[in-house]
Amino acid sequence: MHAGHEDNRGRSLGFHAAGQPITKGSVKPYMGARGHAIPDDPRLAAWEQTMAWSAKAAMARAGLRPYDCPVRVSAEFRLPCPASPAFRVPATAADKDKGGGDLDKLLRALGDALQSAGVVRDDSRISDYRDCMKRYADDRHPMGVTVTVTPLGKEEQ
Repeated sequence: MHAGHEDNRGRSLGFHAAGQPITKGSVKPYMGARGHAIPDDPRLAAWEQTMAWSAKAAMARAGLRPYDCPVRVSAEFRLPCPASPAFRVPATAADKDKGGGDLDKLLRALGDALQSAGVVRDDSRISDYRDCMKRYADDRHPMGVTVTVTPLGKEEQ
């Protein structure tokens, strides 16, 4: 590891963000003064903020500093279950309100939230997504995402 790169002495961060996971994917072009693109789903900003607040609070409780090293992220997204799901896990192109949505787009929103919360200096530090999954919410597992961020050991960098 390079001098000055924070790995929190190998300690992991774990947290849960409650709410309905929202994918970060399509954008609408906006030709305003700055020409920004705006997210296709107006709920995205609130979901990213919820994840960021949960992560930031967990960082403070654990006394961790922002990771400035390669990290592994594990995440379990719990999505709303439709009345008649086609599969036991969310694996259809169903409307996002009914538990659909691509895993890679859920992870895109999570990575941006981890960066905005200061968990990672930059989301490019996420070099390994492991054990990431979508499941339906139930009585024991409410909607949201459960996340673990782990610095990679020297042998993995």
